Amino acid sequence: MKNKMWKSIFATFAVGALLAGCSTGGSGDEATELPFDTITDGRLTVATEFGFPPFRYLEDDGTPVGLEVELLEQISERIGISKDKIDWINTTFDAVIPGVAAGKFDVVADAVYGWATPDSPSYARVQERIQLVSFSRPWFFPSYVILTSKTHSPGINSADDFTAGMSISANDGGSEILWAEKVLLPKGVEVKARKNLAEAVPAIEGGLLTGTIEELAVGVELQKEHPDIQIGDVIPEISSAGFSFIFGPDNVELREAWDKAFADMIADGSWAALYKKYMPDLPIQDLPETSFYYQG
Repeated sequence: MKNKMWKSIFATFAVGALLAGCSTGGSGDEATELPFDTITDGRLTVATEFGFPPFRYLEDDGTPVGLEVELLEQISERIGISKDKIDWINTTFDAVIPGVAAGKFDVVADAVYGWATPDSPSYARVQERIQLVSFSRPWFFPSYVILTSKTHSPGINSADDFTAGMSISANDGGSEILWAEKVLLPKGVEVKARKNLAEAVPAIEGGLLTGTIEELAVGVELQKEHPDIQIGDVIPEISSAGFSFIFGPDNVELREAWDKAFADMIADGSWAALYKKYMPDLPIQDLPETSFYYQG
């Protein structure tokens, strides 16, 4: 993994939907006959949110890379769509579920909770989401932590360390912000909805924001370019649900083909190899074979 990957993140978010409608294939590409429908025949329109290594980020030349990116590309290849026929759309977290539900995207790859057990705090959110969209089987179970500044907030590692007058941000619409509103808001902590991680980092480093909630692996990568960032304890309440890809409510064929391709990757070892490429220090997770799909 290159340490320089973070250098272009802030510029990436500043230009908004940088990759909207862009791919290496031309508009005159011949349509490929597939057993499922896509917005553009033979192509895959994917909504994401770059700037989250090791999951989704851009190389200096603008090439999308990361664990979630390469997983999507390998699954896409297995179901009949080559990576040069993937149209990446860089957007914000709050836009991805309404967008795929409205038919603007074929797939969402944005580390969204799409699988949870009934005893998980994220279960209710998953149940809300399947009134609009369907999810793939989960591909990763994250560990969420609070990121703070060593300079401005030394020793702030958990919810217990937060006091009235402090502030924290979390993804707008994510389970993380629901947790913060439930646990920290009653303590007098200001809870802010954020559009992306890039806007939180300078605020934390400048002492304008006490912390933000993010996935542990993202925090480890961020720390390489921002050594003042402090990684807190894992938050169990929001670390018991799985990331899934998202599909429109009516595209059952695409979702089923997707899950089969991922199952094949697990069976032939391709998933383990890809996982170890980006997560060399973490054990391979046992993943459920079930998924949550549209119930609207």
